[in-house]
Amino acid sequence: MLKNKISFFNTFNSKILFLIILSTITLQTIYFIAFQNKHGELGYTTESYYQDTAINLITYKSYSQGDPPINTAHRPPLYPITLAAIYTVIGEYPKLAIIVNNLFIIISLFTTYLIGKKISYSIGIISAILFALDPVIFVNANRISAGSQYCMFISIFVYITINNFDRNITLKNSILSSLVLGLATFTRALTLYISIPISIGIFVVQKYLIKNLNIRKTIYCILIFISIQILIIGIWTIRNYQQTDNLTYASMTSTHLGGYFIPLIISEKKNISYEDGQKEFKDIIEKDNYSNVSDNKKHKIVTNRSIEIILDNPINTIKVMVKQSPVLFLNYPQTSASIFLDNEKNLKLNTFLVDYHLSKSSKMDMTGYINYIKHYAENNLIFPLIHAIAFKSYLLLMMLAGVSGSVLLLINKTHRPKAIFLTIMMIYIIVICSTWPTARLRLTLLPINSVLAAFTLTYIYNYFKKIIHKEN
Repeated sequence: MLKNKISFFNTFNSKILFLIILSTITLQTIYFIAFQNKHGELGYTTESYYQDTAINLITYKSYSQGDPPINTAHRPPLYPITLAAIYTVIGEYPKLAIIVNNLFIIISLFTTYLIGKKISYSIGIISAILFALDPVIFVNANRISAGSQYCMFISIFVYITINNFDRNITLKNSILSSLVLGLATFTRALTLYISIPISIGIFVVQKYLIKNLNIRKTIYCILIFISIQILIIGIWTIRNYQQTDNLTYASMTSTHLGGYFIPLIISEKKNISYEDGQKEFKDIIEKDNYSNVSDNKKHKIVTNRSIEIILDNPINTIKVMVKQSPVLFLNYPQTSASIFLDNEKNLKLNTFLVDYHLSKSSKMDMTGYINYIKHYAENNLIFPLIHAIAFKSYLLLMMLAGVSGSVLLLINKTHRPKAIFLTIMMIYIIVICSTWPTARLRLTLLPINSVLAAFTLTYIYNYFKKIIHKEN
């Protein structure tokens, strides 16, 4: 009898999961067609970078930008390599690359379900639903962007790691998880510094789980895990140094630091506007003759000065990170609603967004969303208005539920090992992304936060179910 119930439950959940995936594919297809008609394959400079680098890989057999080619160290290479492989087989056809991006998202959705399923079947299903409802997946999947591929690797890494929590750590599992994490870091530099905190987390979890833990074997496996990461990062860093005379894994870090994060720290310290913070940091780097040196030297100047300011202002740095953390959860692609507008209204929206982000109000704080809503209402942009309110409410719920889920899992003895690992991952991603908390970076956090939020919602449902049952 029990086996029949379990079998029915598994079949029922499988059907629901199939419907979730089918619905997501349908919405992705609709958005794909609408987005291509409105915006084309390429968007802002990030997409152009990937596209141009992929073309140069094919044409000049070098990881470079421009014509004639100039070797670049701006971003990790895996996504441009992926694009180049697609174009080599079928020709330069960005739409097919975008279809592959959508496939990455579907894999990420399914893997998110598997992660949640390690807690319970219902949490797996709810995790998949929550993942599918975030508007960022549709926008990023339908651009030439590394976000979808990165999200896939992160979700697979999390699943592999959690899947091995019910057994002793092995060399095979350590190598496999490290290679997948390496692929993620080879796609985006966000996981560049994650090896040490994750290794500590894995050790704590293993020690908590295994009563007769072989400490020597565990440490050996963790060292192998870290060594693979160092090897992967080191190979690309050496290449960058040889080809660009720039000892860095990804020079884009200086863009995020100098262009956004450091001015915020300066403004926090001196209680001045963000724009004044930008001007002050510009004056600081100009002391090193910033305007008259090569791009590689500019990266070095910005990086070195940024590190100095962070080390000299640890409290203000933490304050800025804390203030920026909600933005990562609550930011969403404002232009995602533009595909449903006519040309006149779309022009008004795009003009506003450009002017807004270039204005004195460009700081990524939460007050900015009030200005968005005011603009939508004043210009009769009804769908963007509904879109903004609905999704902002949803993202707020996801943030609160995700944070609560981490706490509730830590309290739960059965799932505490998973909670330790997921919480470490979440904190790391929030800290790293707080330097540039855009909506597209939330894809990194989405599989983890979906599972944590699903646990909270399930907990609340079961709590009220018990109360109602007692009353009856």
